[in-house]
Amino acid sequence: MIFGRKPVLPVTPEERAWIEGAFERLQVIFGAETLRQGTVIAPKDDFFPEWNGDADCVAPLLRRVCGYLQADPDAVEARVVNDGGNNLQNALLQNGLVVKGRTRDLLSLGDEEAEEPRDRESAKLVRVKDSLLPYPIALIGHLAREVATHRLIDERHVPANDKDVWGMIELTTIFFGLGIFPANSSVRYEQNSLGRTVQRAGYITQPQWGHALAEFARIRGEAKPPWARFLSDDIGTYFKASHAVLCREAR
Repeated sequence: MIFGRKPVLPVTPEERAWIEGAFERLQVIFGAETLRQGTVIAPKDDFFPEWNGDADCVAPLLRRVCGYLQADPDAVEARVVNDGGNNLQNALLQNGLVVKGRTRDLLSLGDEEAEEPRDRESAKLVRVKDSLLPYPIALIGHLAREVATHRLIDERHVPANDKDVWGMIELTTIFFGLGIFPANSSVRYEQNSLGRTVQRAGYITQPQWGHALAEFARIRGEAKPPWARFLSDDIGTYFKASHAVLCREAR
């Protein structure tokens, strides 16, 4: 209770129901034991000793992420691409005038034009912008999302035109214990000499991330999950509110 007010869920009843249903689907696909007993990967050196901020760390990092997501490391390949270029968007970004990237609405993802399943060759390629290299949380979050996409779509567990697949990709990273990374990097602020930019990544909002992580903890029976201390301030706030409500409902 904060200032005499009980915590409330940061998501709508429809969003809550969707998240619960998505976790149920993932347990059918990948097995309940993986979710309930798996290790939660924290942003600590011993989980990712390969990171050094250089391009040569991306391939071994990708193999490490594949291991955590139980994916075949030979089925994906990383390519670092240049994120520079002298164009209008980059000029506006440098001056803090636009927001780069976007977050799709969880319950309307199916309203967008569906993407076709990737062919065998393109399914192996994970493009990594070189601007991510200095930021290990964002880099690993991106790799986790790409490998989760491979697991769901390329392995044909969920069709690419399924209205729920894009949100399920994010929940797959949570399911296998890597959710802290894409959650913490779903909104990233960068400051330069010309102003501030906001980088957005992924398919769900910060409140939805926070509640999904709280639902993950509930399913695992974690009243005080030790990994919660690694959540960013924004995600942590939403997580705490949802976790408090879920614990209260369980009593």
